[in-house]
Amino acid sequence: RAEVAMKGGHVFLVVGVVLALTQLSSGFQTVPATIARLSLGSRGAGVSTRRLDASSEACALPLRGCARRARRSPLTSPAMNMDSVPPSPPIPEDQQVWGSAVAVGYKTIEEALEDAAGRCKQQLGTAVPDVAFVFVSSRYLEARGGATPASKKELGRIVDQVKRLLGVKHVIGTTASGVLGTSEDDGSPEEFEDFKGVSLCAARLPNVHIQPFRLTAKKLPDPMKGSQDEWRQLVKGPPEEEKPSFVVLAGQAFSAQGELSKLITGLDYAYSGAVKVGGISSGMIPGGVFASVDGGKCVDGDAVGL
Repeated sequence: RAEVAMKGGHVFLVVGVVLALTQLSSGFQTVPATIARLSLGSRGAGVSTRRLDASSEACALPLRGCARRARRSPLTSPAMNMDSVPPSPPIPEDQQVWGSAVAVGYKTIEEALEDAAGRCKQQLGTAVPDVAFVFVSSRYLEARGGATPASKKELGRIVDQVKRLLGVKHVIGTTASGVLGTSEDDGSPEEFEDFKGVSLCAARLPNVHIQPFRLTAKKLPDPMKGSQDEWRQLVKGPPEEEKPSFVVLAGQAFSAQGELSKLITGLDYAYSGAVKVGGISSGMIPGGVFASVDGGKCVDGDAVGL
């Protein structure tokens, strides 16, 4: 989403910004690997749209990418002979590797994730990712056009499905009213709003320690009274001198209660020099945020982070 709010000197994007955290000899240094609002993925990562017939509810939506690229990705087409795909050359263990894809037009989240993950793996080659970022369209939560809305149980399976598809250890994500990707035509960024889709970005980050966490409103101490150590323990963070960076995704209910402001203030208190980026879940029907903690459940009243 295009909305941006300024809070205490921090820019907080609604869809979110993803940073790679690269550990150097002097500690952690932030590297802007993927900025979701500008582009999710590298040139050539592309957007996959499922083949739609004239009766499909999706084709009636104001989406400029629907009619122009209404086709199934060749990487997941049943007609494709996978034996014809040459094996990827080995990638050095100390090399950072990224892969991303957007799958649009699938009836279920599971189908969209399978498509996006398949193309992410092609980009990752032999590299096994350490972390994956997932953005799921909130259109899956609507009953528009007679569609069956995705249940909380289905949303709660996203983390395990991404782990299975990519072999990744850490997963974080949110529901959003739009997903972003790069055009197959010229690599320019495109937003698919009010349309069923999934955006997936995965990365192998050598020499980086990743720690997921989940926060509820009841767990947050008063940033004006609590100790710095209390906040560090809350997010399972290292000492301040290690200079960690944070990615935080908050549910709409968590933000509406004023807890997001308290969380950012608390992180500033515990890690004054740390980079903190993230976003708020969006959509007419609240979905929530999820991560590879607490069984991967999707909750609107929580915040999750790395």
